[in-house]
Amino acid sequence: APGGSPLAVLRQVRENADRFGWHEAVDDLRPHVRSLWGRWSPAERAAFLRHARPWWDVHRHRLAPSVARQITAMARARDLTVRAGEIQSLVPVGDRIEVVWRPRGGLATRRLSVSAVVNCTGLLGDLALTDDALLRRLLSQGLIRGDALRLGLEVDAASQPVGRDGTTRVGFHAVGPLTRGGVWENTAVPDIRVQAADVAGQISRALTRAAAA
Repeated sequence: APGGSPLAVLRQVRENADRFGWHEAVDDLRPHVRSLWGRWSPAERAAFLRHARPWWDVHRHRLAPSVARQITAMARARDLTVRAGEIQSLVPVGDRIEVVWRPRGGLATRRLSVSAVVNCTGLLGDLALTDDALLRRLLSQGLIRGDALRLGLEVDAASQPVGRDGTTRVGFHAVGPLTRGGVWENTAVPDIRVQAADVAGQISRALTRAAAA
């Protein structure tokens, strides 16, 4: 099983990719992701998100073959251009948007005028920025708080949200991508199913104890 720091794990995955192919190397790592994340320190988790997260997202969350073929065809026809870099700002200018961005590996910024911008960065994890009515209410009541890495809710090992005062409440659980700060890989149905089954087991055992009391 893989182990060690995020850098050590990355090296192991690359070695396996050279031997067996990157698809199999990444798929073989998946069953160990939660245990690795649980053993990493906050600093190691932050280092993974800062340096390896794009690599993981690209290799773990892959396109369907039909979509990949369509994108390839669009690129060949020059209907699609891919530019790697970091967005500095987005400013509305009339009916268009001016994008200021810095190409990967470069220092100078560039400007690009576009008609629309689509945010494909995934789930908003920073609860301080959420406009979800339920989450905002739970935050105002102190029943939940964001995790240190701003991936979503802070939860304990039992998937119970941690409140503003650092405590959890019996019978109050969270399931799904908003809990990824505690387990990291929790966006696909197989991963959520494992978490849901664990929470269901906890609830069932609690009800059995209450009925026997």
